[in-house]
This record gives sequence, structure tokens and C-alpha cells, in this order.
Amino acid sequence: LKSNAMRKTINVLIFEVGVAIHSVIIGLNLGVATGTTFNTLLVALSFHQFFEGVAVGTSSVSAFSSVRTSIYTAIGFSLTTPIGIAIGMAINGSYSDTSSASLWVRGTLDAIAGGILVYTGLVE
Repeated sequence: LKSNAMRKTINVLIFEVGVAIHSVIIGLNLGVATGTTFNTLLVALSFHQFFEGVAVGTSSVSAFSSVRTSIYTAIGFSLTTPIGIAIGMAINGSYSDTSSASLWVRGTLDAIAGGILVYTGLVE
């Protein structure tokens, strides 16, 4: 029984870390977005993060026996996207969204973010 509980805790921690990385990356995308792209992304990410938060909260409460740990998990999740947005806003002045380097970096980060969600959806 203890081994099963430990396995569930480890699975949730992997899920949490994956979602945190994913959230920082999509926050970064929002931080560098401008114009109508920003408005569209803001609406889409608001709904996306809401439902992702529900999934994180549900898995956290079911895996951790301590309410304090679940609260720390919720606080950590709620900070990840704003951290990504802050990083994006900080680099926005030196960021050219049409340069080949930025397109490669953005595409790679988007692929990583998407891959994390696919992994957690299929494996965890």
C-alpha cells in the first residue's frame, strides 16, 4: 500500500513539474505577443490555464495527504505562467518575431510545451 501511494506521489510530481515547465513556456509566448495575437492568446490561455489548474488541483489533493503540500502546489502552479510572462516582457524589446532564430526558438519551445502535455495526458 505504501509503495502504491509513493508511486502516485511521484507520478503527480512528474505531472506538476511538466505542467510548470509548460506554463512558463506558454507564459513566455504571451509575454512576447503583441496586437491581436496578444488578445487572442490571452483569452485562449485563460481558459486553458483554468482547466489545467483544475487538473493540477485534483491530482494534488488526491496524491498528497497534507493540505499544506496541496496549497504549496497550487501556489507554485499559479506563479508559473506569470513568471513566463515576465520573462517574455523582459526580452520583448530585443525580440524580433520574424527573425529565423526567434522562429526556431519559439517553435522548439512550443514543441516542448506540447510534448509535455501529450506525455502527461497519455502516460500520467
